[in-house]
Amino acid sequence: MKNFLFIYKTKKNYIGYNLKDMSYYYLENIYLEKSENKICRLTIKNENYIYIEFKNFNKYQKEVEAHKGIIFIEFYDSIYLCESRDVKNIFQRKKESIDYFILEDIVDFKFYYDSYISKSNITEDIVKMLEDFNKTREIIKFDKISGKIYRVYLEKYPIKKENFSNIKIEKEKYILDGTRIRPLGDKIDLSKYVGDLKPVYFTESLFSYSNPYSVYKSYSCRSKIENEYSIHGGKGNTDFQAYSSSIGEAYERYSARFFEYDIEHIIYDSFNNLKYSSSCDVLNPELLCLDKNYINKYDGDKKYEWIKIKNLTNNKDTIVPANSVFFHIIEKIILCFIHSRQQE
Repeated sequence: MKNFLFIYKTKKNYIGYNLKDMSYYYLENIYLEKSENKICRLTIKNENYIYIEFKNFNKYQKEVEAHKGIIFIEFYDSIYLCESRDVKNIFQRKKESIDYFILEDIVDFKFYYDSYISKSNITEDIVKMLEDFNKTREIIKFDKISGKIYRVYLEKYPIKKENFSNIKIEKEKYILDGTRIRPLGDKIDLSKYVGDLKPVYFTESLFSYSNPYSVYKSYSCRSKIENEYSIHGGKGNTDFQAYSSSIGEAYERYSARFFEYDIEHIIYDSFNNLKYSSSCDVLNPELLCLDKNYINKYDGDKKYEWIKIKNLTNNKDTIVPANSVFFHIIEKIILCFIHSRQQE
């Protein structure tokens, strides 16, 4: 392990990341100890702290929530220093922002690495993290690859369905200005919506001298089955427009994700039954662009998955097919397939 920062398992072999040349290597015939999460205590300058190694992303150490105060969290590529209330959100953000190609290959969500911290090895980096945290009380990150220490801002992982019952409908005059409905002012700074612990965790310029237009791509948090939907693009007449476009598309797709808490809001019924039994409007799927080639043709008497939304044109609750709302939805759910979704 000493030659590799971390190792993970694929279907065929193991892959290790060598920090010295910053390259990945295929590994064979290696022995690795079990990859399990650990909770222990550290003493730094006569003060006690909780330290967690997260090696197994399949299991969140819920017992850590019983500890109050400052906690060190180590992952395969980084260490965070935070309040105990932020541990679960950081864990979820890290799990959903694993590098695209690693997430494509990893089979068990387990990482193997030697702990950077130990009771007998409190490095200057760890002391510096603690000093910075005590100054601001903000989350501090140590990047194992770059060796840099900096503040990060956490956008908490959503745990419930937001309530839009008090949403205000405002009429605006939209003027078509060439290629967009509203001109995008350069004063709008979307960079604050991108970060290590945010829904959009990375952006990248695809600038090419052969292309007269700026192009960016962005990466959004996702589960493993959503990995192929996590890269988004944006283009524009200026570099700023392309950058903003890529972030906007990423947030649009992220907001359309099927989160765990959405399951309890799913309605399983047929359209013909809902239109008589429901107290609110129900959207007839036949008004949508249904896929005529789909093997299971839509039937008004067949049960499908639905969800209640807020109709912004009349401010009324409306029940609509679930996959007209969610960009990607779990495969077990029965859907009335919409052509436009199948083409995306």
